[in-house]
This record gives sequence, C-alpha cells and structure tokens, in this order.
Amino acid sequence: MQTARPDAALLKVTSANSNDFLEVKMEEGHIRVVYNLGSETHQLASAQRVDDSTYHVVKFRRIKENASLQIDYLEPIVRVPAGKQMHVFNGQEEVHVGGLRTDHGHVISPYMGSMSGLFFNGIRILDLLAGSDDRVKVYGDIRLAMVMSPPEPTAVTQAEMHRTQERKTSPLWTVAFCRERDEPEERRVSVCRYPLP
Repeated sequence: MQTARPDAALLKVTSANSNDFLEVKMEEGHIRVVYNLGSETHQLASAQRVDDSTYHVVKFRRIKENASLQIDYLEPIVRVPAGKQMHVFNGQEEVHVGGLRTDHGHVISPYMGSMSGLFFNGIRILDLLAGSDDRVKVYGDIRLAMVMSPPEPTAVTQAEMHRTQERKTSPLWTVAFCRERDEPEERRVSVCRYPLP
C-alpha cells in the first residue's frame, strides 16, 4: 500500500449471521486491526506510520484466537488473548476494500492511494477485480495503474523472499477520489466489495 492520507478503512470482513468482524484501518497514520470472533474485541496497532507516500507491506495473520500484525519487515506485533476465546469467524459474507459503504449507499472512511497484493484466506481480491470477476462490485474510481513489483528490502531472509514471489506479479490498483467536482459525495470514493463463498 502507498498513501499520504492518515485515516482510512483498508479492509473490513463482515459476517452474514453473527457480529463477528475483522477490520484493518489507518488511524493517524498507523495501522490498526480490530476483530471480534464472538468473545471480545481484540486490537493490534503499529508504531510505524504508513502515511508517508512510500510503499509499505502490511501483513495480518490470525490462527484461532491468536493474531499478529507486521509492517514491512519489522518485528511482528503479536496478540495472544488470555482465557477461553472463540476462534472461528462465523458466516464470512463480504470483504470491503478501500472504504465502507453504508446501507444508504454512502462511503465512509475512504482510502486514497495505491494498493496491491491483497490476499484474504487465499483469495486474491484485486486480481479478481483485474479479471473482471462479476462477484466483485466497484463503487467510485478504481483503476488499474500497472503491474509492478514492490521494492525488495536490503536484508531479507531466504524464506521471506520465497513468500514474496507470489506478490511480485500482483496488479497495482490506484484507489482515488473521482476528479469530477459535481459528483455526489458518496460517489467520489472507491470501494471494492467481494462476497465470500
């Protein structure tokens, strides 16, 4: 991802039949992940700012109730909740990318910048968008900017370099405000929505 904006919704996964959710967002330039699997709401937040107009890699992993958040190649932030916790995300319904669309059609917390290599449970959502998959719904101005390779860090383990090979061919999407000033507010931002199987 690459942006100069400090606040935005990057990704939200909703449930069809429970209050379970997962949200990855930017708050004051920091990545914050908030999720609830039925027991309680858990949060992880990065110390590093990512609103500096440079390319950043954000990784969130959840295995059962445990989770980690890693920005670029820094040490991951790990959350291991105490006590008995639910660990299944029930009824995953949709993945929202680049903003949140309300029931009234308005977009809140819009993301403005570039994004590529988005994986969720093995699904390459932006690649589906590039392939015009009819399950992906787009609201606003989302454009394929180019297919690019993110810059390689100077010191990386062989295992990490192997894991990044899939990412190298992922399309780069530019998610931005529409240029037309007379567009209604809710149509000026981009939201990509993908229903989960």
